[in-house]
Amino acid sequence: MTHRERDQGTSHDRSSFSIEEVVIEQHWRGTVDEVRDDEFSVVLTSQLEDAEEFTTIYKSQISEKDQPLIAENASFEWIVGYIDDASGRRIGVSVIEFAPPIALTEEERLEAMKSGAEMSEALKAGQSDRLTLD
Repeated sequence: MTHRERDQGTSHDRSSFSIEEVVIEQHWRGTVDEVRDDEFSVVLTSQLEDAEEFTTIYKSQISEKDQPLIAENASFEWIVGYIDDASGRRIGVSVIEFAPPIALTEEERLEAMKSGAEMSEALKAGQSDRLTLD
């Protein structure tokens, strides 16, 4: 039997792709802890269960558009799951997407620092009833 004959019965029409179901196995929010040449270490907090993990991710797993966003304290979402298509194929999916940095004016930054310091002092003094979020 030739290679061609063996594959005839299992060939797929690759011109059509229809998603039947998307299943999310895990969803994390992550924060970059340390950046190295080819990789970075992260803290992951599961959005589906009460769990925190630490791991290392290779920079090659990150899209070209998000590469410049890899920095200490950067935030990202990581979703792992699979897609079942109409032909019955199951395709594994892992998507990591970084959040763009928040651009604050100097005035906004100083106000946030002041507000954080006030909250910290109120908590230290046991006056959490004084805390309000505007």
